[in-house]
Amino acid sequence: MVSGSGTSGDPYILSTFAELELIGSDATYTLAKYYKLGADIDASPTQDAGYNGGAGWLPRGNATTKFTGGFDGNNYTISGLYINRSTTNYVGLFGFINTSNIKNVTLTTSNIIGQDYVGSVIGGTIDINNADNCNVSGTVTGRSYVGGIIGYSYHGGDPKHFHTNHDFTGTVTSTTSYVGGIIGYGRCTSISG
Repeated sequence: MVSGSGTSGDPYILSTFAELELIGSDATYTLAKYYKLGADIDASPTQDAGYNGGAGWLPRGNATTKFTGGFDGNNYTISGLYINRSTTNYVGLFGFINTSNIKNVTLTTSNIIGQDYVGSVIGGTIDINNADNCNVSGTVTGRSYVGGIIGYSYHGGDPKHFHTNHDFTGTVTSTTSYVGGIIGYGRCTSISG
């Protein structure tokens, strides 16, 4: 049973892979709610050939319906996350976020494959967002706007994205342009730490 009410002050506490899958799954666990890990999570079921037809994890948030809540990894580890969506844009643990805060996320042995706007934690972000203390080991592969942590970070004016204390160990591959170890492309983005 998931505890919490999904607010910023009382986030849903997720302690199993099945509970992690609840994000964005129905009218209760929407993409506008707040979530926090309560234990290490083994995401290796995403590597199974029968999981989503072999496409792996379904990124939470996309160009149509963005993730607008919050996620605190609480310094627990999500291991073995796999995404194989080479013709899909906005790919990552979170595909596309807007006015969100993502923090304290640790991914180990992750393997993320997408098309454009690909990152292990966040594929794309617009407007005012913060991402702090994300640590990832693994591989990220895409065509353009590909980053180890965040693929694409954009705001129209003044620094409105603040990304701090990130670390990526592994391989990031872009087949065309805009590739980076932490962020593939950032406009009006402050990066520190």
